[in-house]
Amino acid sequence: MNKSIQICTNCVMDSHDDKLITFDSKGVCCHCQKYFKEEPLFVFKGKEGELKLAETIEKNKRRW
Repeated sequence: MNKSIQICTNCVMDSHDDKLITFDSKGVCCHCQKYFKEEPLFVFKGKEGELKLAETIEKNKRRW
C-alpha cells in the first residue's frame, strides 16, 4: 500500500512525520494554521514588541 505523502507549503512538515496532520485547500498544515491564528496573542511587533522586549530584559536583569 503506497500512500502519497503531502508536504506543507509553508513549513515543509509532511504527512509521513505526523499521521494526524491535515492540510487546507492551499496545502498549509494544521500546525501552521494554528500558529497563524495564535500568533497575534503571543508575538508583538513594532513599538509594542520593543516595549515588551525591554520590559522582559529589565525583569531578567533584576533577577540576576
